[in-house]
Amino acid sequence: MPNTHVTAAGEAMPAAKPMAAAALRIERDAAFIATAMSLIDGGAEYRVQIDHEAGFVFVVRQS
Repeated sequence: MPNTHVTAAGEAMPAAKPMAAAALRIERDAAFIATAMSLIDGGAEYRVQIDHEAGFVFVVRQS
């Protein structure tokens, strides 16, 4: 009988898939905010920094 608790090589852990999807959504939403801010500020460029360990998303205008 195969061991169903061990993932195959190259496969993500089942719990990791929702976490990866959530991380991608955060990145997408932060990029959307940066784009919206750029449109409001007449085309100024914004940089996004995300730190999942510290628990923050940073959107700052480039000088």
